[in-house]
Amino acid sequence: MGELPDFQHVRCIPIPEEYLQPDSGWAIGAMSFSSIGVSITIFILAVFLKYYKTPIVRASGRELSFTLLFGILMCYSVTYSLVLKPTDVVCSIQRFSAGFCFTVVYAALLTKTNRIARIFKAGKKTAGTLNYISPRSQLIICAGLVAIQVIINVIWMIISPSRAIHHYPTREDNLLVCSSYIDASYMIAFTYPIVLIVICTVYAVLTRKIPEAFNESKHIGFTMYTTCIIWLAFVPLYFGTANHVALRVTSMSVTISLSATVTIACLFTPKLYIILIHPERNIRQSMMPMRYSAINQSSATAGSGSMMAAVVVTAATCDQNQKIQKAVSPVDQSNSLDIVNEKNKCKDASTQTSPASSMNNLNGCSLDNLGKINNNCNINGPIPAQIKDLTL
Repeated sequence: MGELPDFQHVRCIPIPEEYLQPDSGWAIGAMSFSSIGVSITIFILAVFLKYYKTPIVRASGRELSFTLLFGILMCYSVTYSLVLKPTDVVCSIQRFSAGFCFTVVYAALLTKTNRIARIFKAGKKTAGTLNYISPRSQLIICAGLVAIQVIINVIWMIISPSRAIHHYPTREDNLLVCSSYIDASYMIAFTYPIVLIVICTVYAVLTRKIPEAFNESKHIGFTMYTTCIIWLAFVPLYFGTANHVALRVTSMSVTISLSATVTIACLFTPKLYIILIHPERNIRQSMMPMRYSAINQSSATAGSGSMMAAVVVTAATCDQNQKIQKAVSPVDQSNSLDIVNEKNKCKDASTQTSPASSMNNLNGCSLDNLGKINNNCNINGPIPAQIKDLTL
């Protein structure tokens, strides 16, 4: 094997080795794509470092965002190892890095979506404190997920070390390839990342309807849907190019780089758009949906009205045909029943005709709770002089 007879059939001539040359069109195209991706990733890293303390960077989870960018940078860098001449060392680097870079990316995405899902799932049940949602805990979880891939690669390399071998698909071919390219064993490196992709996609579906302030889960969903399509196209292409080494290596390189590009486009492009094009939106208030802002403003207005009502009581009689509303602060909501009782006493006082009788009935009203009753009423008669200037 690996030799052919000469024209005179006197001696055997070695068949020249074939492998993906770095100066071939396939390699140049793959490296050009990766170089553009590396440049974009470094640019995003620089922008995030410059605007490290801005709300949009902080809201995206700075620690996991940098972990994600590191994984994306490795995805683009894998291409340069794939186009090198196969050796035992190069094959080992290819086998380890191809699955490792994907694991870093999708472990970070899975940690993000898991955190969002747990927060909103717990919010529907109880207001208790959640565990393992701090940045440090998130990094530990992400590192644990990545460690599983490292263990898989180490065990795989011990059981079956990666080697550069000569492959002879036909009598005239002498292909210099890594041993993992010959069969389906190279997919072992992608098995665990594919599991992470599936789980992350499930979480993205579960968290797709959360409030707008946390719409990063929707962007993660778009990323995962597109990634699944890319990988569904890659698997049959990989197994269908067993005898075409250049095409197989190039398809793997482009798939890895394309997955990283999708992640950048879906997750980081919207953030860059706000940071660089619309910096006026890079404020904490813009991170909150309109309905939540309205609720906060309404609560603040109600709180101010309650404080003003607690300063001076200016009326003692109310129109019984008009519904009396109460405005209480969140701290005093537990006393709502007492306030209703006090309001009923005030209603009874309004039915009295003389100032003296009105004052006697009002003596049963708690001054503390009178201040919490909204003075949304009409004066039906003269205010008794005894309470005209009453202050709390």
